[in-house]
Amino acid sequence: MGSKKSNKKKLFYVLALIVFIAISAFAFQSDDSEPISSGDGFDVIIVLGTPATKDCKPTSIMKQRAGKGIELFKQGLAPKIIFTGGQAANECYEAEVMKEYAISLGVPDSCILPEPKAKNTYQNARYSVEIMNEHNMHSAAIVTSKFHCTRSKHIFSNYDIEYQMFPCEDPPLSFKSCYWKLREFAIKSYHFIMGYSPTFGL
Repeated sequence: MGSKKSNKKKLFYVLALIVFIAISAFAFQSDDSEPISSGDGFDVIIVLGTPATKDCKPTSIMKQRAGKGIELFKQGLAPKIIFTGGQAANECYEAEVMKEYAISLGVPDSCILPEPKAKNTYQNARYSVEIMNEHNMHSAAIVTSKFHCTRSKHIFSNYDIEYQMFPCEDPPLSFKSCYWKLREFAIKSYHFIMGYSPTFGL
């Protein structure tokens, strides 16, 4: 009798491991770009936010995302940049921190459209698309970290715009970068099980 219980327990752990591996494979798959052609370019570049430091300075992840957006802007990919992100983790507006960083690197103020309300990726998409609609924009180059691309792509697919993902490099290995990747893994695992929702607030 005890042996049967032991075998059932082992089978349960094996099945749990299989499910975990399947979730991991989904959660860490990377959608580096989408097969959407924009002709001569895009109407706008959207840079997704990430928390700044407590004294409102850009972190390494923020510099990588904003830097990629600035690089694409200077290449002439789009005439405007939306930096999206509000007070998600502290009192600093992510969009404003990225805007100041971009201006310091030579991007004209007039070419920047800050979106300072979003507190999560769903709101990044929602409020950025609202700005696009206000300015009669229809296509966007979306910039975020590689580990964040898969989920961002699914979220933006809820909106009637043309878009292409432009991932920047993941940050160097550190405790903070491990935290963000683990957090992203947990969120994507949730979505793998429950499905993507345009209203889920993460």
